Amino acid sequence: PGYAGTEPDSILFDQGDFGPDFGPFSGLKGLFKIEDNHVFSQNFFMNAKYAYFGWGYGFDPRGGIESSGGVDTTTDTAYGSSLQYRSLRPWHVVDVSGSYFKEGMGGNHELRFGFGYRANPVHSSTRYAGNGSVAFKYGDGPGESTAILYRDRVAYFKGTNTDFYLGDTFTKGRMTWNAGLRYDIQRASNEASAASAQRLIPDIFPAVTVDPSNLQGLEWKNISPRVALTYALDEARKTVVRASYAQYAGQMNS
Repeated sequence: PGYAGTEPDSILFDQGDFGPDFGPFSGLKGLFKIEDNHVFSQNFFMNAKYAYFGWGYGFDPRGGIESSGGVDTTTDTAYGSSLQYRSLRPWHVVDVSGSYFKEGMGGNHELRFGFGYRANPVHSSTRYAGNGSVAFKYGDGPGESTAILYRDRVAYFKGTNTDFYLGDTFTKGRMTWNAGLRYDIQRASNEASAASAQRLIPDIFPAVTVDPSNLQGLEWKNISPRVALTYALDEARKTVVRASYAQYAGQMNS
């Protein structure tokens, strides 16, 4: 953890491979996908996909979390134990898209449409070993030692991304038009959580809870147009002129 130049084995970390302990697939780790391609007719087909990615990571001090830790700065040596960290993430992704082909207006149309949804909940927690303190010794005299006291850190939050799009590619002779519109909704919010009181000074660092009903989340809505034109200047299509315009909305991390 980098507390001091010399650190005993008890304060070092072992990295763990943890699965989510909440949600409809609690305890399920790994990547799972299901996909269906369906042809309704010679002009219409769709693709639907769902993926679940249950993953997480964390660190455990080799000395356990029963005894506190500290640093002797005069000898640049750490002792005791460290902290425990967890970050658990059951993520869900849904994607549905389709294409429809039709003749009209003297040419051919390819109508494309789709829907996407992604949910990224994160449950993170940090617990300092022992009584939740880290001691620092600066010398042997009185008043030359201090301690930092920590309450458990808990952060539960969730981000979602939802998108819809519709577009048409029209081909007629040497000309191809492409026009479309995409609509994105991005949301992020805190979820209900609780952190226990500091174990040495619960009157100063009491237990705290987060009630999401009292919090305002974040929401962004974006409309992104796209239009493009391709035109072949000769029948052999050796020279092609292209022009396009598009706007994009970047997806932000929750």
